[in-house]
Amino acid sequence: MKRIEFLVTFFLVVVFTLQVTAGAFAAEKEQGYYQETIITASILSLLVPGLGHYLLKINDRALTHFLVCIGAWVVGVLLIDSTYGISIILPIIWHVYSAFDVFAIASSKGIKY
Repeated sequence: MKRIEFLVTFFLVVVFTLQVTAGAFAAEKEQGYYQETIITASILSLLVPGLGHYLLKINDRALTHFLVCIGAWVVGVLLIDSTYGISIILPIIWHVYSAFDVFAIASSKGIKY
């Protein structure tokens, strides 16, 4: 039961973070000083995979990274007993990869620090 409560809480936090972040960046864009930075996108994607991609307007990749993150957490939590806790490393690796991917994409687009 605690695992279900954890997953529901995690999902709600992610949804609220996406809503608040999207609203804040939309307001900045309307005012004419929309700033996309590599650091911001990487940190957001490290916290919630896909959020940095969403900031860079790569929505399909953002959804993919977010869904893989949810799947990795579910698999990691379900297999934690049989793998002696090693399966929890899988979602952490995905968070780091997502941040690196955003950094590489933003660098190739020429977005400044």
